[in-house]
Amino acid sequence: MKVVGSKITSKFQLTLPKDVRTAIGVREGDSVDFAIEGGSVLLFTKKSDPIKALAELSEGKFFPSLAIDAKKSRKEGKREKSIA
Repeated sequence: MKVVGSKITSKFQLTLPKDVRTAIGVREGDSVDFAIEGGSVLLFTKKSDPIKALAELSEGKFFPSLAIDAKKSRKEGKREKSIA
């Protein structure tokens, strides 16, 4: 087990060290949830783009066309809104 630290600021904020960000796969814009039990805290990640998260989880093995079709649909929807 690797242990890394981070300092809490005066506004009670902290930075996730790069090793932690890499290990849990979070990026700018992602959200996290905290589960508190006794004196322990668990951190859960929530991807900001569910289609991308699904594609990463499946690594293109289970639903390769689903991720591609969903992205295509979203792009087409954005084009239609900008034209209207």
